Amino acid sequence: TELAGQFDDAMMCRIYNASDVLLATSMGEGFGVPILEAQACGTPVVVTGFSSMPELCAEGAVVAAYIPWLTPLGAWQVLPHPEGILRGLEETMASESPGRGLKARAFAEAYDWGTVLPMWKGLLEMVESALKEKRQLTPDELLPQAQAAMAPAQAQRESWEDPRVEVGVRG
Repeated sequence: TELAGQFDDAMMCRIYNASDVLLATSMGEGFGVPILEAQACGTPVVVTGFSSMPELCAEGAVVAAYIPWLTPLGAWQVLPHPEGILRGLEETMASESPGRGLKARAFAEAYDWGTVLPMWKGLLEMVESALKEKRQLTPDELLPQAQAAMAPAQAQRESWEDPRVEVGVRG
């Protein structure tokens, strides 16, 4: 936390450009800005297959999430699978090719609020309605909406010739 805010955009760009890969296998991610920033610089990412991370991974690897738990604050978190992290790093590093990073860069540049809002609008409206009604949503209610929201990004990734490496992703 001592380094938070210490680097300007130009310095962060140099850091990402000097990196072979961004390892971002967190237990839970909010929006995932560093994942998009790295890819905007052409750096592939290795992420956990949980929360916003899989939908943000255009080039790199998605590592299986295991050992989920509910925190005292009522938020789900997961531990990424250690062997999956190793395999994800190995496969991402082995996939060096001309043009590496171009797909990640194009994906990150196209990922903006105008793209994100329509994808998630139905889910956000469902959550807003439940909050107004003081009603708790069940996973069975949320999952179909979340899957529908992620479908456009998934379809875009699947249309690329050189798809991302998926390491032990659980469906």
